[in-house]
Amino acid sequence: MNSKVQSLKAFLASAGRVALVEVAGTKGSTPREKGAFMLVSQTAIFGTIGGGQLEYMAIDKARQMLGKEVRIEVDEVCAILDVPLGPEIGQCCGGRVEVLIRLVDAALAGDLVAA
Repeated sequence: MNSKVQSLKAFLASAGRVALVEVAGTKGSTPREKGAFMLVSQTAIFGTIGGGQLEYMAIDKARQMLGKEVRIEVDEVCAILDVPLGPEIGQCCGGRVEVLIRLVDAALAGDLVAA
């Protein structure tokens, strides 16, 4: 087993509730490619989707989702951010990133480790 998989397993085992933040789509110049992901807990992060304001926005949304105890609506379990990377947010890549945020359950955690 490689060290990245070991680190991923250790993070999932120790982090408590976790959200998967994944680059679902890109247009133009972006810091990371489609499929890049990070895991976010209330106190820790594993991986990166490229840093900067894009990543801060995604972490904030993921932690908002993690903070809710009871989920009734689909958007409380899954969210999509569509972010233009321009001077308005201090990221001048010029492209656009679609970020999918999902709460990690046992099945998704297993898929992440197996991938």
